[in-house]
Amino acid sequence: MYYKRKSTTQPTTNIYGGSILTLFRPIKGIQLSAEFERIKLSKKQIFQEAISPWQEALFIGAEYVTGNISMGLRYDVLYEKNLISVSPLSPVFRIYF
Repeated sequence: MYYKRKSTTQPTTNIYGGSILTLFRPIKGIQLSAEFERIKLSKKQIFQEAISPWQEALFIGAEYVTGNISMGLRYDVLYEKNLISVSPLSPVFRIYF
């Protein structure tokens, strides 16, 4: 994952990182997932010290699968209020090919 936002009036923000994902289908139509994610946030603010923390997340999720598409929710069990995520719950939408 990589995201960059550059502005002359707003802070410059870079977000990058990666994740390891495992999927399991116990029954047809239901998929369980576990994902470990580590993201680096680099934010340079005008006239202030730069912010550069690492954020870690461990997501546990459940999705409904139909054909090559899955949709569901995942929950971050390591969630603490941080600069990247606003909630421990996030939607999941995957397309397989």
